[in-house]
Amino acid sequence: MPGEYRIPKRQVPAQVTLVGEPTQELHLFVGQYAESHEGGERPGDVLNGRESYVPALDAQGGTRLLNLDAVLVVTVTARDEGVLGALEFQAADAACVDVVVALEGGLHLRGVVRYVLPEGQQRLQNYLRQPERFLPLYDGPRLHWINRRRVVWVESRGVEGMQADMALGASAPRRS
Repeated sequence: MPGEYRIPKRQVPAQVTLVGEPTQELHLFVGQYAESHEGGERPGDVLNGRESYVPALDAQGGTRLLNLDAVLVVTVTARDEGVLGALEFQAADAACVDVVVALEGGLHLRGVVRYVLPEGQQRLQNYLRQPERFLPLYDGPRLHWINRRRVVWVESRGVEGMQADMALGASAPRRS
């Protein structure tokens, strides 16, 4: 019986922009349990996981296998990502930098990167060298997962001394 061995998943709505394609409304599948932290799997866990292709459900109910190397950006709500429980929002010494990110194809996104690195290594440049495939960019109530391999440039707009609740405020998405 095929259903006997299924792993329970939940669907998370996402806006997905692929190379050369318009942004699409899809649903990503995330597990009820995460491998690397307590609680359920988050979209960032799937995007930065071991898989090269991840399944997504389109508006017509069809399943697509997304090649993560072809993804420019995946946008989800910050609530679906569970950012308030994330390490970078718990740490008082987290760096918080307002940036503009230019991606292949001319897409520009503005938001905040927030990260924790060892003392003396807390520069944005060091953060951008981290091995994860997707970079989280906080934009009010939304979270953009940006494919680092598709970034053309990043411009720092300054270090912000904001709290997590300010980063998750009601600002509109900023795509320039």
